[in-house]
Amino acid sequence: MPVELNNSIYKSPEDAKIAEVKMANDVIAMIAAIAAEEVEGVDSLWGNTGHELIEKLSKKNLAKCIILNIKDGTVRIRVRIVIKYGYVAPEVCAEVQERVKTSITNMTGMNVQAVDVSVCGMELS
Repeated sequence: MPVELNNSIYKSPEDAKIAEVKMANDVIAMIAAIAAEEVEGVDSLWGNTGHELIEKLSKKNLAKCIILNIKDGTVRIRVRIVIKYGYVAPEVCAEVQERVKTSITNMTGMNVQAVDVSVCGMELS
């Protein structure tokens, strides 16, 4: 059963070949969140409200950990992560940037201007 998403909608460009496509921001954020969490060395995502650690959330709540800025079909994404101890942070962040950018581009057709990654914590266990 699909999750109902209530927020802003991204519309495909007017020159779309077949028809207009509308996509909720939460869908775009979910794609980014899942892509980021799949990177080796990422323990979890950091919540964007109250600096609380987000653990074992539903996919809908994961989207709340991603900040999107969408303008004219171009998106800038902010991802806050908790890294696992022992991993090289710049390498993990670079992989998060690449995976998020690739996933958003492939699944939505949107142009990704930037993926900003912040390491907000470290999991020691």
